[in-house]
Amino acid sequence: MIDLNEKIYDIILTILGTILGGFISGLVGLFLHRKRLKDEVKRKHLEEIKEKCLKPLEKELKQLSSNFDISERTSLKAFCEAVSEEITWWKIYSLERRVHDKILYRDMKNHFKKLVEKLNEIENKVIKINYPKFAELLCNITESIHKKLQEKKNVSQDSPAAIKKLEESTEDLVFGVLMKILEYNEFHLPNVYRRLKERNLLHLVDEIAIEVYCENKEAVDELKRIRYESKKIIEECLKEITDLLHYQKLEGKCKYIKV
Repeated sequence: MIDLNEKIYDIILTILGTILGGFISGLVGLFLHRKRLKDEVKRKHLEEIKEKCLKPLEKELKQLSSNFDISERTSLKAFCEAVSEEITWWKIYSLERRVHDKILYRDMKNHFKKLVEKLNEIENKVIKINYPKFAELLCNITESIHKKLQEKKNVSQDSPAAIKKLEESTEDLVFGVLMKILEYNEFHLPNVYRRLKERNLLHLVDEIAIEVYCENKEAVDELKRIRYESKKIIEECLKEITDLLHYQKLEGKCKYIKV
């Protein structure tokens, strides 16, 4: 009788163990399935953020950084005319409008808090505060160069040939002096440099650059500081974006990745 009871007990334990094992296996399987599904949803969400937000932002930030550079393609006259306009692009600038999906852009704060903080700094400080100052200082210094050049022309009134040479080279002289003051070398202005050299005006560029810098030292130094600070902030943000573009795992939580 004892043996029979033990056998029944063993059978019951075996059945219960089988049922319990199946139940646990089912739970584990369901858990793993949901995890794989959630991982896939998060992976797709990450790729969507990369394509619709991070890559457009990378392109936009490179363009923003170039706005603090001066090159032979820069029209100083057009630049300063734009600065004097009542409505300027930086007053209404928004990075959110530079991406392909505004909802995903707003969602980034749930996953990339550090990046969003940097983007906010670029939008609110670099563009809305630094760039207007940079533009104003650049135009003021350019105006000082024009005035100094006019003084040189007045001194040369007795030499029509010298006046003509200065008149014909005014744009190159202004640009050359500005680049000299901002410590760009001849490799940044190859065509202008060549024309100035051919007209034997490089000595005049150096002379005017020294005079303008001495008379506008505070403005020139502030212009350089703003340019350096702004480009550094943008470059740090670009580095952050480059790192995130190589991420394979999405951190954080949001309502778009619930399974």
